[in-house]
Order: sequence, then C-alpha cells, then structure tokens
Amino acid sequence: MYKVNLLPPELATERRKQSLADLLPAIAWRAGAAVVVLGYSTFLFTLFSAKGVLEERRTTLERLAPEVAAARELQQERERAEAVLAAWRKVLLEREDLVYILEDVNAGVPAAVWLTALEIAPGEETEADEQYPRPSILRIEGRSRSLAAVGAFVQNLNRMPHFSSVGLQEVREEGDGVLSFKISTQLARSSENVAAPD
Repeated sequence: MYKVNLLPPELATERRKQSLADLLPAIAWRAGAAVVVLGYSTFLFTLFSAKGVLEERRTTLERLAPEVAAARELQQERERAEAVLAAWRKVLLEREDLVYILEDVNAGVPAAVWLTALEIAPGEETEADEQYPRPSILRIEGRSRSLAAVGAFVQNLNRMPHFSSVGLQEVREEGDGVLSFKISTQLARSSENVAAPD
C-alpha cells in the first residue's frame, strides 16, 4: 500500500523537521536510560567480582591460619630461648667472677682457720621476676682455735675489692678450745671494677 503526500513541498518539509525535533527528547531519554543500565550493570559486575575476590581471600586466610599460628608460636619460642640463652651467658660470666672471688677468699684464710661451709645467695633487692638472680651475698662458716686468727681473716676479707661490706655474725665456742664462726659478706654491685688475676 502506498501513501501519497498531497501537501505542498514547503509544508511537507516543515512537518518532517518538526517530527525530528519531537524525536530528540525520546532519543535523549533512551540514551540516558541506556547509560544508567550500563552503569548499574558495571556496578553489579564489580560488586560480584569483589565478592568473589573477598571470598577467595577469606578461604586463603582460613587455609593459612594454622601456619600463621605456628609461625607466631615459633617466634615466641625463639624469644623465650634467646632470653634463656642471655640469662645463661650472664650466669657464666658471673660464675667466672665467683671463681676469682673464691680463689682470693682461699688465699686470705689464715693457717689457724679452716672453712666448713660457703653459701652464695641473691640479696633482698633481687627482683621477683628475675629468672637467674645475680648472687650478692657470700656467707662463710668455719672453725679456728684462735680468736685472733678469726679477726685476721675478717680483716683480709675487708681488704678485698670483691666485697662492699664484711660482718662477723657469730663466734661460738664448741669445746676443746675450738671456735666456730659465721661471716656474712656483701658482694660488690659490679664485678667489672675487680680485675681478674693474671
């Protein structure tokens, strides 16, 4: 079927122009709707993609959780081992100092005195959380037949740089002219000032 336009040419052109102008809002609206739909589709795609990535990472973290816990435990164990090693190194260094101290104490014992007991103990100022406390007290017990020899031994200890104080705690007669005595000494706070014997 054919349509015949009986309008004059100028009127037919004007109507065609008017029809194109009427189509522009519809075209613009459809283009805008297409942009919105495309943007929303892109958003949904990005959202689902992000959910997939997050789920994958969560699965990976759950899989690695035991290994991470084991690594942390290993790190803590290493720190504890290093602390114990440092403490033992300190003990060994101080043990060398104690060897020098005991050698000097032995050298200072008069001929008329013999020792029966030595005790090395930490002092009252030792911190409660210190695993290997530094020894700070040396207690000496011994016997002699001469009170003067006991006094000479106390003087010898007082001359030694290892001790900050020396005190005669007790002298008791046991019979047969034998005297027992107890001496308490306070070790110097730092043995670095005490030169080791050559």
